[in-house]
Amino acid sequence: MQTFTDRASRAAHDTADRISERVDQATDTAKRVADDLAEKGEMLKDTQERWVKEYSGWVRKNPLTAVTVAIGVGFILSRITR
Repeated sequence: MQTFTDRASRAAHDTADRISERVDQATDTAKRVADDLAEKGEMLKDTQERWVKEYSGWVRKNPLTAVTVAIGVGFILSRITR
């Protein structure tokens, strides 16, 4: 027959095992999320570099239009964020 101490000990060990499993699951999930975010960050960086290359040439060819567009976008954003 098990004593109260034995049952309490067993229950504590079972609880610790379940907690450990949950921590492992949370760690795995966090690692997957971090990996996904790193991948998305690289994609955004690549996109930004590509856009800079594409549009810097356009801005050099059309400086007045580029400044006018920038002023217009700035004006619209200032109205939206008020």
